[in-house]
Amino acid sequence: WLKLCRVDPGSRPMPSIDSLSESIKKACNIHDSSPKIKHMRSVIIYAHKSGSTDDIWNILQLRTPHSNEISAHKSLCLIHKLILDGPHPATIHEANRHSSFFEPFSVNRNDLIANYSNYLAEKGIFHSEYANITGTFDYKVWQKSPNDDENHRFLMLSNCYGLTMKLKKLKDQTSGNN
Repeated sequence: WLKLCRVDPGSRPMPSIDSLSESIKKACNIHDSSPKIKHMRSVIIYAHKSGSTDDIWNILQLRTPHSNEISAHKSLCLIHKLILDGPHPATIHEANRHSSFFEPFSVNRNDLIANYSNYLAEKGIFHSEYANITGTFDYKVWQKSPNDDENHRFLMLSNCYGLTMKLKKLKDQTSGNN
């Protein structure tokens, strides 16, 4: 369902902080269902319109989604979607600044939430090392640039492959194909 929520901010007005907070609250609720696309879209549009995700991180940290596993998982899904479709590179830099947000997810949690949290933290590290690569790994950025040497490109591809394998394991764990 992450793929279903492609966001085009277009000419929509910028949501207010109260609207953002309400969208995050509804996207990360405790009901056992996936977050509604309209709430995630509203959060991503806010990030695009403001050019920052700091308000989103502040609201997420105040909501303390760590107390409930369903809410925690939905918060991680929202963050993942934000990294994929948020304003690049601001989203990735701000996710790295708020990396402490992921730590409580790894403690006393089921494997799925801990692994998802670790994956998102590692994805943030990867993107901080390779700032020209977007959260969606767009093909255009993989084309050879004149200042990249072959060793750097090989290391980048190797690190990307490792990250992709972690995502595959996470997907297998989610679908029960351990």
